[in-house]
Amino acid sequence: MLSLFGLLPLLALSAVAAPAPLTERAACTMNWKGRTLTGATDGNACRYTVKYGSASRWAHSSAASSTPNNAAGWAPRCPQAHAFPAATNTQSEDCLYLTIWAPSSASQNSNLPVYVYVPGGSNIDGSAADDGIDGASMASQGLVVVHAQTRIGVLGFLPPSWMRVSDPNFALRDMLLALRSIKDNIVGAGGNPSAVTLGGQSSGALIAQSMLGVPEAAGLFQRIILQSGPMNVGTQSAAQTSALQKLFYEDILHCHDKRCAQNKSAAQLMTATANDLVNMAPNIEGVPYAAFVRPVFGTPTLPQDPSNVLMNNPAQLAVKPQQVLVTTVLNDGGAGADVMTPIPGGGPLGTNLRRRDYTPAEAYLNVLRFQVGSRADAVAAQYPLPAGVEIGPGMTPTIERAFTDGGFRCPSRALASKFATFASTYVGEFTQGGNHANNQGLTYCDNHVCHMDDVYAWWGTGPTGSDAFSQDVQGRVASFVKNGNPGSGWSAYNGNNVFAIGGGQTESCPAGFWGGQVKFDFQLYSQ
Repeated sequence: MLSLFGLLPLLALSAVAAPAPLTERAACTMNWKGRTLTGATDGNACRYTVKYGSASRWAHSSAASSTPNNAAGWAPRCPQAHAFPAATNTQSEDCLYLTIWAPSSASQNSNLPVYVYVPGGSNIDGSAADDGIDGASMASQGLVVVHAQTRIGVLGFLPPSWMRVSDPNFALRDMLLALRSIKDNIVGAGGNPSAVTLGGQSSGALIAQSMLGVPEAAGLFQRIILQSGPMNVGTQSAAQTSALQKLFYEDILHCHDKRCAQNKSAAQLMTATANDLVNMAPNIEGVPYAAFVRPVFGTPTLPQDPSNVLMNNPAQLAVKPQQVLVTTVLNDGGAGADVMTPIPGGGPLGTNLRRRDYTPAEAYLNVLRFQVGSRADAVAAQYPLPAGVEIGPGMTPTIERAFTDGGFRCPSRALASKFATFASTYVGEFTQGGNHANNQGLTYCDNHVCHMDDVYAWWGTGPTGSDAFSQDVQGRVASFVKNGNPGSGWSAYNGNNVFAIGGGQTESCPAGFWGGQVKFDFQLYSQ
């Protein structure tokens, strides 16, 4: 049985406008570990690239002994399977860097709030240099913005079993090291180490939320932003990790000792991930298509799954943020629904829809079983197809609503209700957005606000439909980072009030269904 709505499709990515070329400038200087670093201009901000850690393959990271004085270049991206369009195509296993944007007027005495961001990419892609997430515009709101790169994919989450690693959470250990480096040194960029907000988008939100379960992270950040996270997924069990290790290293790579695995190049590991693991991993019970490698609970770094702790005993959460911002978009499941919608005579992603005698109801159930297994009948009853619909695009809105509710909207709100028991919590839904490059070519997303369509407005980097809209969004994000609330008209969450980011109406969750009648993945697989 497959995981509940774990599909965030790994689409062919088209290029979007790259950030403006950066120019080294003497005025862009900062102090880091007692050294003066020279950065680059980026709009009205200064940008710096800082090395925070070093690590051997499948070993825990340690603090970098030094970082280059010339901090104007882009950091190499961590090895990744699909590689989003970005300002640099260079990849390296030596990739533990922070990319820092600060207002050009910032000094060591500025004491500005700090926004630490984890890029998304299904835990197998993403970097600080990805197009669309440049932090210069956000920094101009009076913040120090930090994009933190950690190891991803099998190098960040899945060591071979022969390595005898007691804690495979390399990515979480990297993030912990990054946060410590920020706390110790961000004053040099004009930041306040006691006013740190940790946030992430999509799988980046999963990593940010996972840090709430890391006892060693206490005191390293005070606020958290969870932006379109597929929050039903949860963290990974030891049994799932063991099954993935066997699948990848023995069945796919045909390795039977650590020397074989160590001798594989990063490119070979990434190719095997993209060509084989992404398609085969979801055959393991509870493993989703998106983020099929994840942090592992029951380990020294992450003793318990934070979603289950939050749902069942919020007071026991290892790290309790003071303020929480949770956002989704109106049609978060739209991209997945578009590529999963049955077509006459064919079928999505390996499901058996090639039989021409399927009725629409049978085809719909097959899609749901592909995602939720035995829960499909209950989901189909809650989200029935329109009467008379035929196999094809007419089914997409129903599939999308089920995907959005089950994968994003309803788990996010369920967890937000628990956050609200101890933290000032704000919940919003984007009713407006800008069609992201990842969604171009998906017909359904041409007229809907799909996953990632909030990114350009959030960072002020691309088409949003309205410059005023992007300015409003950035102002609200900056207000939360500065003050712990997202500004006027947006009240704290009481279980019902969801702020419409872009105006109009937000959607609701069916009472008692998700997390009750139909369990979230983390309730089933992350206990």
